[in-house]
Amino acid sequence: MLLELGYSEEDVVVYHFRVPGEDLMVGLRPLGNNTDFIRLLQYVKTNKELDVYIQHVRKNPKQALENDEREPEYVDSS
Repeated sequence: MLLELGYSEEDVVVYHFRVPGEDLMVGLRPLGNNTDFIRLLQYVKTNKELDVYIQHVRKNPKQALENDEREPEYVDSS
């Protein structure tokens, strides 16, 4: 699905889900491993829909460096 939205396999994305009935400030939980997914499954039993969020952290770092045409910035430390 992410590929269809224009993301590549090298892009760094983070997944979260919102605990039903909670707002985003306190109810957002990570989905990064099996334990997190099992935690999400406990809400599936009592809810028909769950909100899953995808945060695009950054593009492929190697590709970003290759495409960066800016000159390096030098700082005078004196």
